[in-house]
Amino acid sequence: MKNQTNRVLTITILLILSIISSRCERDWTNPLDPESGIDWAPTYLSASHYSRNEVLLKWGTNYRKVDAYVLDKKINDGPWIENYTEVPPENIEFIDDSINTQVNNYSYQVYARIGNFISSKQSVNHSFNCGVDSLVDSRDGHQYSTIQTGNQCWMAENLKYLPELFKPDQSWSDLARYFIYDTTEIESEMMKNFNTYGVLYNWAAAENACPEGWTLPDFEFLIKNSHQEHFAGAYLKEKDTVHWHYPNTGATEDIGFSALPGGCLNDSMEFQYLKYRSYFWDAVGSYYVMYYDSTTINEFENPGYQAFSVRCVRETLILD
Repeated sequence: MKNQTNRVLTITILLILSIISSRCERDWTNPLDPESGIDWAPTYLSASHYSRNEVLLKWGTNYRKVDAYVLDKKINDGPWIENYTEVPPENIEFIDDSINTQVNNYSYQVYARIGNFISSKQSVNHSFNCGVDSLVDSRDGHQYSTIQTGNQCWMAENLKYLPELFKPDQSWSDLARYFIYDTTEIESEMMKNFNTYGVLYNWAAAENACPEGWTLPDFEFLIKNSHQEHFAGAYLKEKDTVHWHYPNTGATEDIGFSALPGGCLNDSMEFQYLKYRSYFWDAVGSYYVMYYDSTTINEFENPGYQAFSVRCVRETLILD
């Protein structure tokens, strides 16, 4: 009887020790225990362009036994949107489909959550990639290639925003008016100049012509970033004579601006200088002209009733 009691006592003690040992082992592998050696935080966070209004976020992990991954989000220099979304532990990616990188810059941070505890965070920024991404005008779906010069992002094509097509008439000059060179009706066989050179805008139209997040440019900035100011026309003009009249003096197209000779609508309400000159509006209402037989670019003021081409620049500066 005594031996049986001893055996029962021994088994009980061993069982208790086993339970204690098991509990100690579980505590040792608890990721919340700093001595566990388990790093349950995300190992990185990446962001990539998924579509015009979507960014794909991915992160790495060494430990998936968490309750959830949490994403915070920030737009431009605004406050963090905390707990923007939670992702189940079996997933390590998320598509944010409520963005517009052509207007805003975005910042994200991801961290793991276990109960009320959170891990350290991984961060990433995502924005419009000038020179790679195209500007898509949400008003009409037109796409424009882009170039970066200095810390600015410019359209590399003439704007084609055309709410309405007007016939030349001086009496319309104080209101927003839109013209296509030598074109008075929107018919497919008459739209060649539109497809190549875009729209000519009077000043009232040009002031509000650019898409959201973009604005009329400071051409002096572009000229100063075109290597040599006195030869800026050479660097800004599209090279060759596909669109420019011969000889298209000095054109190198070095920075990718690819200025086209879209001509203008002059004070007499006549279309003029197609293939011979480029006319572009500046943000302050002056305009700049490039020529087929020169490497210079000239600024003029007080345009009167004329209509010119438009190139837009992104409002958000590119950070170095």
